[in-house]
Amino acid sequence: PVTAGSSVADLHALLRAARVPGPYLLVGHSFGGLIARLYASTYPRQVAGLVSVDASTEFNRDLLTPEQYALQEQLGIELDSVPGIDPPLEIADFSASYDQMIRAKAARPLRPTLPMVVLTRGLPQVLPPELSLPPGFPDADTLNRVWRTAQGWLAALVPYARHAIARKSEHYIQTAQPKLVIDSVRRELRMVRPATV
Repeated sequence: PVTAGSSVADLHALLRAARVPGPYLLVGHSFGGLIARLYASTYPRQVAGLVSVDASTEFNRDLLTPEQYALQEQLGIELDSVPGIDPPLEIADFSASYDQMIRAKAARPLRPTLPMVVLTRGLPQVLPPELSLPPGFPDADTLNRVWRTAQGWLAALVPYARHAIARKSEHYIQTAQPKLVIDSVRRELRMVRPATV
């Protein structure tokens, strides 16, 4: 399984090998949002802004009981092998990635002036009906409430972050409401370009 830390190392090596100069505006969806934020903590001078698209956060784990999180993590592993999931999921070690993010956040928090947009799904996430949920698994209302709270905490990491709810979207905001993502990227570019020139 990959971690956010290994993905940050891969991204950094790729950008250096391709000779793509920074600073970068990073846009990350789901696990990619965690990678983008960890990159910003690891290489703060290389990141001019962040757009977080319904990103995973370590707060999701904090808002569940240890038993609930263990069941959710087990289901996440099972989701990787469910036929028909589109797009196919790469296996990621979320717990290790959350631990990496917590350490990085303590060592080097995001700078308060970092331009950041947090886009959060507005429609509840629905689990595939063919999944059999183990006893004690948190119900859909709990999972959706935890996700919304975690997204609010994510936006609160930077004082001037913009938090927008994608009212017509589930998790894949870039598919259901692409204009919202595009407009957020353009807004960030307008903010970061004068500072980076």
